[in-house]
Amino acid sequence: MEISAVLQSIAIVISAWGAFSAYRARDNERAAALSEIRSDVKHIMKRLDKIEDGRIRKIERTKREESA
Repeated sequence: MEISAVLQSIAIVISAWGAFSAYRARDNERAAALSEIRSDVKHIMKRLDKIEDGRIRKIERTKREESA
């Protein structure tokens, strides 16, 4: 009877370890996806800033040309 209890305890520990490993793997995948999204958003924001700066410069240039 004690051998059965020991084997059940070992099985419980192994299954808990497997569940925790699966949780960590899923968590790592989620973190990697979020990191990728963050880098994409930063890239898009930089591009939008460049476009906006170009438009502002163009508006300023046309204002200077009109006032001259």
